[in-house]
Amino acid sequence: ERQRLRYDPPWALEVGDSPTRLCLALLRLEAAKDLEEIAELNQVYHCSMSEMFARGCVQYSKLCNEAFQRKLAGIASRAARREKVDVSPPDHIVPHKKLKRLMEKVREAREELGMDMTWPGRSAEYIYHSH
Repeated sequence: ERQRLRYDPPWALEVGDSPTRLCLALLRLEAAKDLEEIAELNQVYHCSMSEMFARGCVQYSKLCNEAFQRKLAGIASRAARREKVDVSPPDHIVPHKKLKRLMEKVREAREELGMDMTWPGRSAEYIYHSH
């Protein structure tokens, strides 16, 4: 049986299923520069809440990606020396997923799972918009 790994960053957990808190999170993450940009995303581009979540995830990844990969490479290197195995991390930082790819993954998850996905401690609305 296929299992799923899910990581909800702290900013997303604070949002829950509130569009207002999501907009505030995007401003704090600097995924949107001001309320005018938030309004443009909503009123001009008709961004769904799922896309707004994805925009927050892209920005969060930009902020964390390099430090996370360097930390993981260090852990893997120490484990490789200890266990005497050959592990070679990539020579470069693997880029974070872009908005288009995240939205593809959202669509794939919805096609595969519909609204049947549940997760302990998460509302159905949060899961729908964030997966």
